[in-house]
Amino acid sequence: MIHFHARIALRAFIGIFALIGVCQVALSTELVDSLEGQFKREGANRVNARLFEKWDEEMVPVLKKASTCHPRYLNLIIKLKSTANTSTLQAYTNTFQSAMQFCPASVLRALQGKEVALVCSSADAADTFPTTPADVILKQRIQKVRALKEINLKSKVRDCIAAYEEELNAVE
Repeated sequence: MIHFHARIALRAFIGIFALIGVCQVALSTELVDSLEGQFKREGANRVNARLFEKWDEEMVPVLKKASTCHPRYLNLIIKLKSTANTSTLQAYTNTFQSAMQFCPASVLRALQGKEVALVCSSADAADTFPTTPADVILKQRIQKVRALKEINLKSKVRDCIAAYEEELNAVE
């Protein structure tokens, strides 16, 4: 009898966690849907102002998702990166720097001109991996970028590697 009740409790427990996961996904999708809709209606400046005003509730989740290369969130901050708000711009730059660990091709495709060197000039090592030496992270990122084979990214790959190597020389 106890075994039967334990199984029921376990199923209820699993069901609650599944429901929490579904709710988080729904909230996540709801946020990006709302931001994309506002972008289409009102443009980047209004969305950036909203995210700045609701930093903890909206900006932080957007940046976390984008930094791990969630496609919709990464695409959203790519659209929003042209902003006059220096805090927002720095947050996007930091997010791109973090995303270089997971999806360098996607990030490099999104960057223009001097943005490549800016994003690749720092591995954000101290924040992302505080127990890993910066030179190790920079070398890993250089390897990942070198491994990119897309023809249309050649100049960006070259610029990114040069920026990482400059940073590496500074930390060694």
